[in-house]
Amino acid sequence: LVQPGEWVSIVGPSGTGKSTIAKILCGTEHPDGGTLAWNGTPLYDGKGRYAPKMHRCIQLVPQQPYASLDPLQCAQDAVAEPLCAHRLVKNTRQARERARELLLSVGLEEELLHRRPGELSGGQAQPVAIARAIVDDPGIILADEPMSAIDVAARIQILDTFAAIRAATS
Repeated sequence: LVQPGEWVSIVGPSGTGKSTIAKILCGTEHPDGGTLAWNGTPLYDGKGRYAPKMHRCIQLVPQQPYASLDPLQCAQDAVAEPLCAHRLVKNTRQARERARELLLSVGLEEELLHRRPGELSGGQAQPVAIARAIVDDPGIILADEPMSAIDVAARIQILDTFAAIRAATS
């Protein structure tokens, strides 16, 4: 049982299923068996389908941020897109402003908001992936080795970002 505000780590050697567990929890892969629930609601129905409302409750920050970002979208638009898709804002202008706020709150510098993923370093792209993951204020954020591909200075920034998110929701 994971309590609100609690950090849980799954540790093990490469190939032991850590990423697979994260993908099962966020619905991008299906479990072979067993039961998973969040706040008493099963993540999968009796037919193995992921419960649609769970997509907003559980979000994944991938190991490789570039894989989750559209190479044609700038950072601000990448975060604005789920705000519009989930109808969390009234219009595109509000989505872009909220996306700007989120990106700045996770440590992306203002001058990087209009850059595409290919124009960002790993340490700059990871905050974009984090901002996308928190647009819905999820109950669970799954971070799949979010610091494996970035330098030490960027790792400190990412840890600070997660600590600030935790503090804001606790």
